[in-house]
Amino acid sequence: MTGLVNGSVAWGDYDNDGDLDILLAGYDITSIYRNNAAIANTVPTSPTGLTANFTKNSLAFSWNAATDDETPSSGLTYNLRVGSTSGGDEIFSSMAQSDGWRKVPRLGSQNHNTEWTFDVTYPFQTSSVVYYWSVQAIDNCFAGSPFASEQVSNPVLYPCLINADEQRPTGTLLWEANSLDVIADYQVQIDDNPDFSSPEVDDNVLPPNPRITELYAGVRLNTLPDYGNLADDTVYYWRMKPNYSNGWTSVFTDGTAHFFFNMINTAPDAPISGFSPANDEAVYSLTPILSWGNASDPDFSDDSDHLKYCVEVDTTDTFVAPVYSVITVFGQPYIQIESNLLAGYRYYYRVKTVDNELAESDWSAIQQFITLMPPQNVTITRNDASVTISWDSVPYNSRGVIYTVYSSNDPNAEFPDGWAVEAVNLNTTSWSDLSTSSCSKFYRVTAGSPFPEPLPIRIGSEPACN
Repeated sequence: MTGLVNGSVAWGDYDNDGDLDILLAGYDITSIYRNNAAIANTVPTSPTGLTANFTKNSLAFSWNAATDDETPSSGLTYNLRVGSTSGGDEIFSSMAQSDGWRKVPRLGSQNHNTEWTFDVTYPFQTSSVVYYWSVQAIDNCFAGSPFASEQVSNPVLYPCLINADEQRPTGTLLWEANSLDVIADYQVQIDDNPDFSSPEVDDNVLPPNPRITELYAGVRLNTLPDYGNLADDTVYYWRMKPNYSNGWTSVFTDGTAHFFFNMINTAPDAPISGFSPANDEAVYSLTPILSWGNASDPDFSDDSDHLKYCVEVDTTDTFVAPVYSVITVFGQPYIQIESNLLAGYRYYYRVKTVDNELAESDWSAIQQFITLMPPQNVTITRNDASVTISWDSVPYNSRGVIYTVYSSNDPNAEFPDGWAVEAVNLNTTSWSDLSTSSCSKFYRVTAGSPFPEPLPIRIGSEPACN
C-alpha cells in the first residue's frame, strides 16, 4: 500500500460483493484497495424475541442475540429503527434500507447491547405516538441482517392526576387531557380505603363531558352516577383509567390521590405553649417580639401553614380597649409590636387561632411581661472623699432588677461604647465613687434583669454630672 502523509483509512464494501475493501486518503492521494477474496461474507440472522416496555417517562426495547456464520454472536452489534409509521424511522433512524442493507459502514447504533431505553414525552391533547420498530444485527464486515418482524407498540399512558385537599359536591376531579381523540371513556373509582377493595364510586365517564380546560379533563363529583354513596366529612382516595377506542392498553393511576369530601369545618385550638415573653418576664425593647407555639386544628387540611393568629396587647387583663392588636399572616406564630410601648409598665397579651375558613378558637391563657424603664431622678452628692450617685427604684418583676453605673468625661460620648463601666450587678439604688478627681465626670445608670445576665442593649438614664 502506498504510504500516506496526513492520511486516514476506512473499511467499506464499495463494490457490494460481500467483503470489506479499504479506502486510503491523504495528502495528494486517494486510493481504494479492492478485496478479491473468493469467500464472500454472509449476513447475520435477524434478532428474535422483540419486546417493548413502557414506564411513565421511558420506553425500553429488548431482543434476543442473533447468530452469524463468520462473526461470533458476542461480536455482533445491533441497529434499531423506530418510526411513527409502518417501516419508518422518523423517531430513531437506522441508516439502513428496508431490506437491511446498510448505508454506512459502521457498528450498529446500539453497539453490542440487546436492549435500549430512551425518554418518552407525551403531548397534551393529541394522540400518543404509536411506535413501529424493529432491529437488525450487524457483523464484523458491517453487513446488516434483514430487519426482524416489525413490532407495533403503544404506550401505557399514566395520566397525571391533579390533587386537591378538599372537595365539595360541585368539586371537580382533574387529570391531564392526553389523547382525547382516541378516548372511549374514563373509569373513575373512589374509595375510603386506598386498596380500592370496595369502591363507593366505580363509574365510566363519557366524553366530551370530561373536557374541562385546554390542558385538563375531569368530572364533577355530583355528576357521577354513584355520587350518592359518598359520605360527608370523609377522606377518599381516587384513581382513574382511560379506555381507548383503538385498543391501546391502559392501567389505573397509582391511587395515592385523595381528598376530604364535604368537610364540616371545626374551629382550631388556641395556642397552649411556647409563649415568650411570659410570667412577668422583663423585656428590654419597647417594640418586643411576642411568640408562641403553633396551634393545632382537627381538620384534615388545616396544618400550621393554614392557620393565622389574632393578638391583643393591653395594660389591663380585661382587654376592654387594647393598646395594640394585629392578625398575623398564615403560618406565622409571632409578631413584633410596631409602635412603642411605655417603659416600666406591665403588659398583658392573649392569642387566638383563625383557620382558612375564618373559624376562630377561644382566647389563649393571658400572658404578661414588663417593660423595664430607665432609672429616674439620678442625683449626685459630693464630699471631699467620694461622689455618691443615687436614683429611684425601677419597677421590676419577681426576677428582681440589677443596676450598672457608667462614667465618662464627655456627656455626648456614644453609649455604652464610649462610657466606662464603674459598677455592675448592683441591687441597691445608690453607689459611691471613691476615685474622684477635680475634672467633671458624668454618670449614667442602667437597669436590667439578673436572670439571664443583662442584655448588651440596656435601658439607661440620662447623663448626670458631678
